[in-house]
Amino acid sequence: MARWSPQGFHIQHWHELLALSYIDLYDDEPDRAVERVTSRWPALKASMLLHIEFIRVLATQLRGMCNVALAARSPSRAAPLLRVVEADANALAANGARWAAGVAALLRAGSKTITRDLDGARRELEMAINALEDAGLGLFVVCARRRMGELVGGADGASMVAQADAWMMREGVRKPARVAAMMAPGFPDGTTNLSGRRG
Repeated sequence: MARWSPQGFHIQHWHELLALSYIDLYDDEPDRAVERVTSRWPALKASMLLHIEFIRVLATQLRGMCNVALAARSPSRAAPLLRVVEADANALAANGARWAAGVAALLRAGSKTITRDLDGARRELEMAINALEDAGLGLFVVCARRRMGELVGGADGASMVAQADAWMMREGVRKPARVAAMMAPGFPDGTTNLSGRRG
């Protein structure tokens, strides 16, 4: 990256932003993720790359993921962050693509978990799982199912989490809980479910 031109914002800078923001989320650094996306957003917008639907959906999803992760970490700052998340989820849902609707529902599930609307979070996760399955986004589906297991709790929920973890580990994932935190933020840390029992 050090060899890249510092002039403008090009496709390689978009890939850098996406990759490093995902690393921030994996490393449990949502402040850094939000700062990275917020500071680079004007350049991304000026680059006109957001006119490409695929990039626009990914970028909107990324911004929502970073904000919901930070809202979960910082309850006192959650309200304005969750307003950004809701706006991004609305934009994704309006896109019309099935996969965009799926990631919108996943963002809303995280947001509703933070505000303790657990029934709403379950409904959004069900919608996310259905839409993401239709779109063939296997890792997102598995992370959504893992989150559902955390919401369900008890033996049934633990089984869902274990099945999701086993799938990820077969694919070479070493820390399934961190991947779930990266792909589907806004939930507990993966060791305690929402009933307060150890999972």
